[in-house]
Amino acid sequence: DNNLYVESLLDVTKHDDYYIAFQFFDELVFQSENDYAEQKIIILGPMAPKVSKVNELYRQRILIKCKNSREFREMINKVLVKIYNDKLFKTINIYADINPEKLN
Repeated sequence: DNNLYVESLLDVTKHDDYYIAFQFFDELVFQSENDYAEQKIIILGPMAPKVSKVNELYRQRILIKCKNSREFREMINKVLVKIYNDKLFKTINIYADINPEKLN
């Protein structure tokens, strides 16, 4: 199967910063529907994982399912660069796990 799961975990420093996960999600959706519309991409989330708080950090999860292609990796890179350069997102960490063994 040529499908690839990318799991992005967002560690948010304050409870009321959950909206940042939704803004990240919106940017992924925007890119997938506009600049990368030829890619079949399914984006789910953001949602809290089973362990949603670790060391006073709140986590949100975004799950992306698509084929592993150069265009997909380019889209993820484009979104991450945009997010890392935006002051709004300075309070979060983004961790991407390709083909995670567990989705809990």
